[in-house]
Amino acid sequence: MGCYYCVVDENYDQHELASPWLESRFFSGAHSESTSAKYASSISLFLSWAERTRRTEVEAAADLHLFVAFLATTPVQRCGQQPRSASSINRILVAVREFYRWAIAEHKIPTVVLGYLFEAADPEARRWVSPRVRHRRREPRRMESPDAAAASEVISLIGQMSTARDRFMVLALAVTGLRIGQFLGLRRQDVHLVPDASHLGLADPVTNLLCRIPGEHFHVVRRSNPNGAWSKSRFDFSVPVPAGLLPLYDGFAAEREACREADLNDMLVVALSGPTRGEAISARNANKLFKRASARAGIRHIHPHMLRHFTASAHLAQGTSRDELQVLLGWSSIRSAEPYIHVSNEAKRAAVERVAANLAESQ
Repeated sequence: MGCYYCVVDENYDQHELASPWLESRFFSGAHSESTSAKYASSISLFLSWAERTRRTEVEAAADLHLFVAFLATTPVQRCGQQPRSASSINRILVAVREFYRWAIAEHKIPTVVLGYLFEAADPEARRWVSPRVRHRRREPRRMESPDAAAASEVISLIGQMSTARDRFMVLALAVTGLRIGQFLGLRRQDVHLVPDASHLGLADPVTNLLCRIPGEHFHVVRRSNPNGAWSKSRFDFSVPVPAGLLPLYDGFAAEREACREADLNDMLVVALSGPTRGEAISARNANKLFKRASARAGIRHIHPHMLRHFTASAHLAQGTSRDELQVLLGWSSIRSAEPYIHVSNEAKRAAVERVAANLAESQ
Protein backbone atom coordinates (compact mmCIF):
# COMPACT_ATOMS: atom_id res chain seq x y z
CA MET A 1 0.00 0.00 0.00
CA GLY A 2 1.15 3.56 -0.52
CA CYS A 3 1.13 6.76 1.49
CA TYR A 4 2.60 10.21 0.96
CA TYR A 5 6.26 9.26 0.98
CA CYS A 6 6.61 5.61 1.91
CA VAL A 7 5.55 2.23 0.53
CA VAL A 8 5.04 -0.65 2.93
CA ASP A 9 4.32 -4.34 2.51
CA GLU A 10 1.60 -6.41 4.15
CA ASN A 11 3.70 -6.50 7.35
CA TYR A 12 4.01 -2.69 7.29
CA ASP A 13 7.75 -2.87 6.59
CA GLN A 14 8.97 -0.08 4.32
CA HIS A 15 10.13 -1.04 0.85
CA GLU A 16 13.92 -0.71 0.70
CA LEU A 17 13.92 1.22 -2.59
CA ALA A 18 10.51 2.84 -3.04
CA SER A 19 10.34 4.53 0.35
CA PRO A 20 13.76 6.26 0.12
CA TRP A 21 12.88 7.38 -3.41
CA LEU A 22 9.59 8.92 -2.29
CA GLU A 23 11.26 10.61 0.67
CA SER A 24 13.91 12.01 -1.64
CA ARG A 25 11.44 13.44 -4.16
CA PHE A 26 9.11 14.80 -1.46
CA PHE A 27 11.68 16.45 0.81
CA SER A 28 14.50 17.33 -1.59
CA GLY A 29 12.36 18.03 -4.65
CA ALA A 30 9.75 20.07 -2.76
CA HIS A 31 6.88 18.23 -4.41
CA SER A 32 3.35 18.50 -3.06
CA GLU A 33 1.87 15.86 -0.79
CA SER A 34 -0.91 15.11 -3.25
CA THR A 35 1.54 14.49 -6.10
CA SER A 36 3.80 12.37 -3.90
CA ALA A 37 0.76 10.37 -2.79
CA LYS A 38 -0.11 9.63 -6.43
CA TYR A 39 3.47 8.55 -7.11
CA ALA A 40 3.37 6.34 -4.02
CA SER A 41 0.15 4.73 -5.20
CA SER A 42 1.57 4.17 -8.70
CA ILE A 43 4.83 2.57 -7.59
CA SER A 44 3.00 0.51 -4.98
CA LEU A 45 0.74 -0.86 -7.71
CA PHE A 46 3.76 -1.71 -9.88
CA LEU A 47 5.72 -3.40 -7.09
CA SER A 48 2.65 -5.36 -5.99
CA TRP A 49 2.25 -6.64 -9.56
CA ALA A 50 5.93 -7.60 -9.66
CA GLU A 51 5.63 -9.47 -6.36
CA ARG A 52 2.48 -11.34 -7.43
CA THR A 53 4.12 -12.40 -10.68
CA ARG A 54 7.36 -13.36 -8.87
CA ARG A 55 9.55 -10.84 -10.70
CA THR A 56 12.52 -8.91 -9.33
CA GLU A 57 12.76 -5.17 -9.97
CA VAL A 58 15.07 -5.85 -12.93
CA GLU A 59 12.81 -8.55 -14.38
CA ALA A 60 9.75 -6.34 -13.90
CA ALA A 61 11.41 -3.55 -15.89
CA ALA A 62 12.24 -5.98 -18.70
CA ASP A 63 8.60 -7.12 -18.76
CA LEU A 64 7.07 -3.68 -18.39
CA HIS A 65 4.89 -4.33 -21.42
CA LEU A 66 3.14 -7.05 -19.45
CA PHE A 67 2.46 -4.61 -16.62
CA VAL A 68 0.96 -2.21 -19.17
CA ALA A 69 -1.27 -5.03 -20.44
CA PHE A 70 -2.35 -5.74 -16.85
CA LEU A 71 -3.30 -2.08 -16.35
CA ALA A 72 -5.17 -1.92 -19.65
CA THR A 73 -7.27 -5.03 -19.04
CA THR A 74 -7.92 -5.15 -15.28
CA PRO A 75 -11.22 -3.53 -14.21
CA VAL A 76 -10.96 -0.90 -11.48
CA GLN A 77 -13.79 -0.46 -8.99
CA ARG A 78 -13.47 3.31 -8.70
CA CYS A 79 -13.66 3.56 -12.50
CA GLY A 80 -17.00 1.76 -12.61
CA GLN A 81 -15.38 -1.66 -13.16
CA GLN A 82 -13.73 -0.33 -16.31
CA PRO A 83 -10.01 -0.73 -17.11
CA ARG A 84 -7.77 2.30 -16.67
CA SER A 85 -7.69 4.91 -19.40
CA ALA A 86 -4.60 5.52 -21.51
CA SER A 87 -3.88 8.77 -19.68
CA SER A 88 -4.07 7.03 -16.29
CA ILE A 89 -1.71 4.29 -17.46
CA ASN A 90 0.76 6.85 -18.78
CA ARG A 91 0.74 8.69 -15.45
CA ILE A 92 1.55 5.44 -13.65
CA LEU A 93 4.39 4.72 -16.10
CA VAL A 94 5.88 8.19 -15.45
CA ALA A 95 6.21 7.28 -11.78
CA VAL A 96 7.71 3.88 -12.61
CA ARG A 97 10.33 5.38 -14.93
CA GLU A 98 11.25 8.07 -12.41
CA PHE A 99 11.63 5.40 -9.72
CA TYR A 100 14.03 3.41 -11.88
CA ARG A 101 16.06 6.43 -12.91
CA TRP A 102 16.55 7.32 -9.25
CA ALA A 103 17.47 3.73 -8.33
CA ILE A 104 20.02 3.58 -11.17
CA ALA A 105 21.54 6.93 -10.17
CA GLU A 106 21.84 5.64 -6.61
CA HIS A 107 23.53 2.44 -7.90
CA LYS A 108 20.72 0.31 -6.47
CA ILE A 109 19.76 -1.20 -9.85
CA PRO A 110 22.06 -1.98 -12.82
CA THR A 111 22.17 0.54 -15.67
CA VAL A 112 21.07 -2.12 -18.17
CA VAL A 113 17.51 -1.39 -17.01
CA LEU A 114 17.60 1.95 -18.84
CA GLY A 115 17.49 0.01 -22.10
CA TYR A 116 14.26 -1.67 -20.96
CA LEU A 117 12.63 1.71 -20.39
CA PHE A 118 13.97 3.96 -23.15
CA GLU A 119 14.97 3.71 -26.79
CA ALA A 120 18.43 5.15 -27.34
CA ALA A 121 18.73 8.33 -29.39
CA ASP A 122 20.03 8.11 -32.95
CA PRO A 123 23.87 8.17 -32.71
CA GLU A 124 24.04 9.81 -36.16
CA ALA A 125 21.98 12.78 -35.05
CA ARG A 126 23.88 16.07 -35.18
CA ARG A 127 22.06 17.43 -32.15
CA TRP A 128 21.05 16.07 -28.78
CA VAL A 129 17.91 14.00 -29.01
CA SER A 130 16.41 12.76 -25.78
CA PRO A 131 15.66 9.02 -25.70
CA ARG A 132 12.09 7.94 -26.33
CA VAL A 133 10.16 5.91 -23.80
CA ARG A 134 9.49 2.33 -24.86
CA HIS A 135 6.10 1.92 -23.26
CA ARG A 136 3.35 4.45 -23.71
CA ARG A 137 -0.36 4.09 -24.39
CA ARG A 138 -1.84 6.09 -27.24
CA GLU A 139 -4.27 8.60 -25.78
CA PRO A 140 -7.37 9.71 -27.70
CA ARG A 141 -6.95 13.08 -29.33
CA ARG A 142 -8.72 15.88 -27.50
CA MET A 143 -11.47 17.11 -29.77
CA GLU A 144 -11.70 20.53 -28.15
CA SER A 145 -9.86 22.70 -25.65
CA PRO A 146 -10.53 22.27 -21.91
CA ASP A 147 -13.85 23.75 -20.90
CA ALA A 148 -14.30 27.15 -19.28
CA ALA A 149 -17.15 28.24 -17.07
CA ALA A 150 -19.46 30.86 -18.58
CA ALA A 151 -20.15 34.12 -16.76
CA SER A 152 -23.78 33.07 -16.21
CA GLU A 153 -22.59 29.82 -14.64
CA VAL A 154 -20.27 31.68 -12.27
CA ILE A 155 -23.18 33.88 -11.16
CA SER A 156 -25.44 30.85 -10.70
CA LEU A 157 -22.77 29.10 -8.68
CA ILE A 158 -22.31 32.08 -6.36
CA GLY A 159 -26.07 32.27 -5.85
CA GLN A 160 -26.22 28.65 -4.69
CA MET A 161 -23.40 28.84 -2.16
CA SER A 162 -24.76 28.80 1.39
CA THR A 163 -21.99 30.70 3.20
CA ALA A 164 -20.09 33.93 2.63
CA ARG A 165 -16.92 31.85 2.69
CA ASP A 166 -18.05 29.80 -0.31
CA ARG A 167 -19.35 32.84 -2.21
CA PHE A 168 -16.02 34.56 -1.54
CA MET A 169 -14.16 31.48 -2.77
CA VAL A 170 -16.05 31.27 -6.07
CA LEU A 171 -15.74 34.96 -6.87
CA ALA A 172 -12.07 35.08 -5.82
CA LEU A 173 -11.22 32.16 -8.10
CA ALA A 174 -13.19 33.72 -10.96
CA VAL A 175 -11.54 37.15 -10.78
CA THR A 176 -7.98 36.12 -9.91
CA GLY A 177 -7.67 32.87 -11.87
CA LEU A 178 -5.86 31.15 -9.00
CA ARG A 179 -5.71 27.39 -8.94
CA ILE A 180 -7.76 25.83 -6.16
CA GLY A 181 -4.55 24.65 -4.47
CA GLN A 182 -3.15 28.18 -4.53
CA PHE A 183 -6.32 29.66 -3.08
CA LEU A 184 -6.69 27.05 -0.32
CA GLY A 185 -2.99 27.51 0.46
CA LEU A 186 -3.49 31.18 1.35
CA ARG A 187 -2.71 32.15 4.91
CA ARG A 188 -4.08 35.15 6.69
CA GLN A 189 -0.83 37.11 6.32
CA ASP A 190 -1.01 36.55 2.53
CA VAL A 191 -4.22 38.59 2.23
CA HIS A 192 -3.64 42.33 1.83
CA LEU A 193 -7.09 43.66 0.99
CA VAL A 194 -6.23 47.29 1.68
CA PRO A 195 -5.35 50.15 -0.70
CA ASP A 196 -1.89 50.59 0.84
CA ALA A 197 -0.36 47.68 2.78
CA SER A 198 2.76 49.64 3.69
CA HIS A 199 0.67 52.32 5.40
CA LEU A 200 -0.59 49.66 7.83
CA GLY A 201 2.84 48.11 8.28
CA LEU A 202 1.91 44.81 6.58
CA ALA A 203 4.86 42.64 5.63
CA ASP A 204 5.55 40.67 2.48
CA PRO A 205 5.14 37.04 3.65
CA VAL A 206 8.19 35.93 1.63
CA THR A 207 10.74 38.63 2.45
CA ASN A 208 9.26 39.82 5.77
CA LEU A 209 10.00 43.35 4.56
CA LEU A 210 7.36 46.06 4.32
CA CYS A 211 4.95 45.24 1.49
CA ARG A 212 5.14 47.94 -1.20
CA ILE A 213 2.62 46.44 -3.64
CA PRO A 214 -0.11 49.01 -4.32
CA GLY A 215 -3.79 48.12 -4.08
CA GLU A 216 -5.62 45.07 -2.79
CA HIS A 217 -3.83 41.80 -3.54
CA PHE A 218 -3.06 38.22 -2.52
CA HIS A 219 0.46 36.87 -2.05
CA VAL A 220 0.72 33.38 -3.55
CA VAL A 221 3.54 31.51 -1.81
CA ARG A 222 4.81 28.04 -2.68
CA ARG A 223 4.90 26.22 0.67
CA SER A 224 3.69 23.03 2.35
CA ASN A 225 0.31 23.34 4.04
CA PRO A 226 -1.59 21.13 6.50
CA ASN A 227 -4.45 20.58 4.03
CA GLY A 228 -2.12 19.46 1.23
CA ALA A 229 -2.81 22.64 -0.79
CA TRP A 230 0.07 23.57 -3.06
CA SER A 231 1.00 26.26 -5.55
CA LYS A 232 2.18 24.65 -8.78
CA SER A 233 3.90 27.87 -9.80
CA ARG A 234 7.65 27.59 -9.39
CA PHE A 235 7.89 31.14 -8.11
CA ASP A 236 6.03 33.25 -5.57
CA PHE A 237 3.91 36.06 -6.95
CA SER A 238 1.15 38.50 -6.07
CA VAL A 239 -2.21 38.82 -7.79
CA PRO A 240 -4.37 41.99 -7.74
CA VAL A 241 -7.82 41.69 -6.20
CA PRO A 242 -10.71 43.95 -7.32
CA ALA A 243 -12.44 46.05 -4.68
CA GLY A 244 -15.75 44.32 -5.47
CA LEU A 245 -14.49 41.25 -3.63
CA LEU A 246 -14.21 43.09 -0.29
CA PRO A 247 -17.89 42.81 0.83
CA LEU A 248 -17.79 39.04 0.43
CA TYR A 249 -14.48 38.88 2.26
CA ASP A 250 -15.92 40.93 5.13
CA GLY A 251 -18.83 38.49 5.39
CA PHE A 252 -16.46 35.54 5.39
CA ALA A 253 -14.24 37.21 8.00
CA ALA A 254 -17.27 37.57 10.30
CA GLU A 255 -18.09 33.87 9.85
CA ARG A 256 -14.49 32.94 10.56
CA GLU A 257 -14.33 35.06 13.71
CA ALA A 258 -17.44 33.29 15.02
CA CYS A 259 -15.62 29.96 14.64
CA ARG A 260 -13.55 29.80 17.82
CA GLU A 261 -11.79 26.62 16.70
CA ALA A 262 -10.14 28.64 13.90
CA ASP A 263 -8.55 31.23 16.20
CA LEU A 264 -5.13 29.58 16.22
CA ASN A 265 -5.26 28.40 12.60
CA ASP A 266 -3.29 30.64 10.26
CA MET A 267 -4.83 29.11 7.12
CA LEU A 268 -7.35 31.48 5.55
CA VAL A 269 -10.11 29.12 4.38
CA VAL A 270 -11.34 26.84 7.17
CA ALA A 271 -14.27 24.54 7.81
CA LEU A 272 -17.07 26.35 9.64
CA SER A 273 -18.95 23.29 10.85
CA GLY A 274 -18.70 19.53 11.25
CA PRO A 275 -15.98 17.38 12.82
CA THR A 276 -13.20 19.35 11.08
CA ARG A 277 -14.55 22.74 12.23
CA GLY A 278 -11.73 25.27 12.34
CA GLU A 279 -9.38 23.20 10.18
CA ALA A 280 -8.20 24.17 6.70
CA ILE A 281 -10.44 22.65 4.04
CA SER A 282 -8.96 20.44 1.34
CA ALA A 283 -9.27 20.66 -2.43
CA ARG A 284 -11.35 17.48 -2.35
CA ASN A 285 -13.95 19.05 -0.06
CA ALA A 286 -13.94 22.25 -2.11
CA ASN A 287 -14.70 20.19 -5.22
CA LYS A 288 -17.64 18.61 -3.39
CA LEU A 289 -18.98 22.09 -2.56
CA PHE A 290 -18.81 23.05 -6.23
CA LYS A 291 -20.51 19.85 -7.34
CA ARG A 292 -23.41 20.25 -4.91
CA ALA A 293 -23.88 23.93 -5.75
CA SER A 294 -23.86 23.14 -9.49
CA ALA A 295 -26.60 20.55 -8.95
CA ARG A 296 -28.71 23.01 -6.94
CA ALA A 297 -28.29 25.61 -9.68
CA GLY A 298 -29.39 23.12 -12.33
CA ILE A 299 -26.20 23.59 -14.36
CA ARG A 300 -23.45 21.23 -15.42
CA HIS A 301 -20.79 20.33 -12.89
CA ILE A 302 -18.55 23.39 -12.60
CA HIS A 303 -15.27 22.43 -10.97
CA PRO A 304 -12.78 25.02 -9.65
CA HIS A 305 -10.31 24.79 -12.53
CA MET A 306 -13.05 25.82 -14.97
CA LEU A 307 -13.01 29.22 -13.22
CA ARG A 308 -9.32 29.57 -14.04
CA HIS A 309 -10.16 28.94 -17.70
CA PHE A 310 -12.97 31.50 -17.40
CA THR A 311 -10.53 34.11 -16.05
CA ALA A 312 -7.91 33.49 -18.73
CA SER A 313 -10.47 33.56 -21.53
CA ALA A 314 -12.04 36.77 -20.21
CA HIS A 315 -8.63 38.45 -20.00
CA LEU A 316 -7.69 37.47 -23.55
CA ALA A 317 -11.08 38.62 -24.85
CA GLN A 318 -10.59 41.99 -23.16
CA GLY A 319 -7.17 42.50 -24.74
CA THR A 320 -4.85 41.42 -21.92
CA SER A 321 -1.56 40.38 -23.51
CA ARG A 322 -0.18 36.91 -23.00
CA ASP A 323 2.84 38.37 -21.21
CA GLU A 324 0.56 40.11 -18.73
CA LEU A 325 -1.53 36.98 -18.33
CA GLN A 326 1.59 34.90 -17.69
CA VAL A 327 2.42 37.12 -14.71
CA LEU A 328 -1.17 37.30 -13.44
CA LEU A 329 -1.71 33.53 -13.48
CA GLY A 330 1.79 32.56 -12.41
CA TRP A 331 2.75 30.58 -15.51
CA SER A 332 6.40 29.61 -15.93
CA SER A 333 6.06 29.64 -19.72
CA ILE A 334 4.02 31.72 -22.14
CA ARG A 335 3.05 28.45 -23.87
CA SER A 336 0.91 27.69 -20.84
CA ALA A 337 -1.64 30.13 -22.28
CA GLU A 338 -2.53 27.82 -25.17
CA PRO A 339 -5.02 25.51 -23.35
CA TYR A 340 -6.77 28.58 -21.90
CA ILE A 341 -7.64 30.19 -25.22
CA HIS A 342 -11.39 29.74 -25.62
CA VAL A 343 -13.03 31.38 -28.61
CA SER A 344 -16.82 31.29 -28.80
CA ASN A 345 -18.70 30.42 -31.98
CA GLU A 346 -20.06 33.98 -32.03
CA ALA A 347 -16.53 35.40 -31.86
CA LYS A 348 -15.35 33.12 -34.66
CA ARG A 349 -18.28 34.15 -36.86
CA ALA A 350 -17.66 37.83 -36.13
CA ALA A 351 -14.00 37.42 -37.14
CA VAL A 352 -14.97 35.80 -40.46
CA GLU A 353 -17.54 38.53 -41.13
CA ARG A 354 -14.90 41.22 -40.52
CA VAL A 355 -12.57 39.62 -43.06
CA ALA A 356 -15.39 39.36 -45.60
CA ALA A 357 -16.36 43.00 -45.01
CA ASN A 358 -12.78 44.15 -45.53
CA LEU A 359 -12.61 42.23 -48.82
CA ALA A 360 -15.91 43.74 -49.97
CA GLU A 361 -14.66 47.28 -49.19
CA SER A 362 -11.48 46.73 -51.14
CA GLN A 363 -13.30 45.80 -54.38
